Amino acid sequence: MSLIYKALSFSGNNPVTILPFLPPFILNPLQNPYSVLLLYLNMKKLILLLFLLPTIAFGQITDKRDGKTYKTVIIGTQEWMAENLAFKPSSGNYWAYDDNNSNVAKYGYLYDWETAQNVCPSGWHLPTDEEWTTLTDYLGGEEVAGTKMKSTSGWKDNGIGTNESGFSGLPGGYRYDDGYYSSIGWSGLWWSPQRIILRQGHTTSAATEELAEHACDYQCKACHGACR
Repeated sequence: MSLIYKALSFSGNNPVTILPFLPPFILNPLQNPYSVLLLYLNMKKLILLLFLLPTIAFGQITDKRDGKTYKTVIIGTQEWMAENLAFKPSSGNYWAYDDNNSNVAKYGYLYDWETAQNVCPSGWHLPTDEEWTTLTDYLGGEEVAGTKMKSTSGWKDNGIGTNESGFSGLPGGYRYDDGYYSSIGWSGLWWSPQRIILRQGHTTSAATEELAEHACDYQCKACHGACR
């Protein structure tokens, strides 16, 4: 864990002062790098407010099968893809939402259950339910994790998130077995090996906007725990 301290002198040509002044009871719980943002009333008065802002450091992997690159992010002790998988397997079932290939670049493909089991790049895998739980627990529990995992744009009805985790969850919707597509802009669903998905709500009420809940038996997009 590291901190970036920024402080300004307030008169003349005095040098900038760096002050590591935060007590241990504030620093110890912070698991990720944080930037310290200082606000000033004006250049003649002292610091008014101090904010600790999470600093998200994205990595990158290249899928050797097709050369596509994906952003990655470390959340707690886990590394996740920060983008949805857009790999076209040689066999199995997968779809662009609404059969419109222009949706793939943003949302990736939708995969059925069987195809999703073997779609991840080498060294990556679908997250188990336990890994999803580890993720949501790290973010404060299912009642608040959804908002921290959702992207800051793209969600309808003011359902955008803070994405302070870096997970960058997008509302890519899903596909029913009968070929009907639903909920793009409203819901994002990802597979796990146990055929369990994480669903991020979209409504504006406090009780549901921040909800990350588990559900079963959707035909939806691949995910990661490592791979999503």
